[in-house]
Amino acid sequence: MIAASTLAFVFAALFGLLAPPVARRVRPSAAVWLLTVGGVVAGLCMVCVLGLLALPLVGTSVEFAEAGHWSVHNFEQRDPTNNGLAWLSFAVLLVTLGRIGIVAWRHGRALRATGRASRDLHRLVGGLVILPEDEPDAYALPGRRGCVVVTSGLLRRLDPAGWRLVLAHEIAHVHRRHHRHLFAVRLSMTANVLLARLGPAQEFCVERWADESAAAVVGRRVAARAFGKAADLLGGTAERPAGALAVASCALDTRAAALSRPPLGLRPALLLAAVGCAVGAFTATAVALNDAGALFARVHPATSHAERP
Repeated sequence: MIAASTLAFVFAALFGLLAPPVARRVRPSAAVWLLTVGGVVAGLCMVCVLGLLALPLVGTSVEFAEAGHWSVHNFEQRDPTNNGLAWLSFAVLLVTLGRIGIVAWRHGRALRATGRASRDLHRLVGGLVILPEDEPDAYALPGRRGCVVVTSGLLRRLDPAGWRLVLAHEIAHVHRRHHRHLFAVRLSMTANVLLARLGPAQEFCVERWADESAAAVVGRRVAARAFGKAADLLGGTAERPAGALAVASCALDTRAAALSRPPLGLRPALLLAAVGCAVGAFTATAVALNDAGALFARVHPATSHAERP
């Protein structure tokens, strides 16, 4: 169990290191799904590993042993985990679960608020809201139907190709439910501190996915020119509702340059390397869980008695 838990830890750490650079070199849609699914797997594996390492506290408890009908003496003889590591793992597990609960509650509350706002706006004025503000800005309010918000200042400063690009970008955020990907990665980072680099990478890849969706609408060459102008206008720090997805959220210059180049491909070798780390973490965790189940089966008093010569 210790060896398998260590392997799960190592593979999760490797995914946290390898996935962000891989995500920037493959097709944005594939990158977003890689970071989401792989991050969730690596985060869950870390929680499971912490729980497994804390199992001696359960196995050596007389109350749990009586309820589960196993022998504390046999458990102590067969389990190699020391109590110091078990208590440390238990403390880290409690802190981790508490942080997950806090992040889920705060971020979920923000998403519920934006969902209610987008639903109300959608019912009153439809899916597009034009704010009478001079500062150029555009963002999407996620929700079941979603809503796109732009300012009149942005529309006055952009040509038709520019505002078509911006609107297509924000509509892509709404239709592809990018807020769910960001939420999943945030929870994964909270569950596993080794995944800290996934957050900025996911934010960038989500915006790149929306950029590519917009480029498919207006044409890649037109999109590159229009995005360059929009990037100059949207470089400010406008206040937006919590949970909003904005075209100007990150790395405008890098994204504008990416639109002037041919689209990225899948690059299966890179994807398989990152996916292999997530699969390795999942497999090692499954082996560790199986070892834990076998351990409790072996320390059952009846089984232990039957095994005696």
